[in-house]
Amino acid sequence: MISLRQIKEQAEEPFEKDLKIPNPSNRRKRRIKTFKDANLYSQYVQEILDMRCWQAEKMGFPCLELDEIVQAIMGEKHSHVKKGSRQSIEWIYNHHSNTVLSGEDCNWTGSCTQWYKSKPVPWYTLREEDKWRVQQGKLNSLKSGIPYEAAEKLVQLRELKLFNAFSIIAPMDAWQSKRETSGCVLIGEMWVIPIGENKSGDEVNFFITSW
Repeated sequence: MISLRQIKEQAEEPFEKDLKIPNPSNRRKRRIKTFKDANLYSQYVQEILDMRCWQAEKMGFPCLELDEIVQAIMGEKHSHVKKGSRQSIEWIYNHHSNTVLSGEDCNWTGSCTQWYKSKPVPWYTLREEDKWRVQQGKLNSLKSGIPYEAAEKLVQLRELKLFNAFSIIAPMDAWQSKRETSGCVLIGEMWVIPIGENKSGDEVNFFITSW
């Protein structure tokens, strides 16, 4: 199992040089144009997502399943996943129209995702107890706050307009208390169709930094 420290070291590489989105090949550009001209919209938007994922990986950002990130944070696999409370998102980039929604203009809300591990309990116990719980949610909802260094990276990447949105995966203590909590991860999200345009289909997540 890869450690959180190892993933963070890899994710630091893009920030050690000029942040620049790689240009796609002419072949990839032709494929995107052809699917668009043929009115094959699902293939067109998927081709764009594949291109953007290639760009992020080429820059050095690790592409990981959310389950992998949770396991790296807690050092073991979760046992259950469920939906948490609804939170408001702060910033969305629509790569189809090259527009940004933020602040009061960005009024979309969505449910958090929670991963948790149950404690071993006697067979006659009728209720489960959490060993730990981790949540993916919106940035402003994290009570423990975001360090300055992570906020700097966030600003740089928002200006780059590569990711559609950002979220945080962190232990529940970070969502419930202002105490400094370790094991928090900033995630860059990529979508096929941005929220506000009947978001559906694939979503790909990239590790940005942790603290």
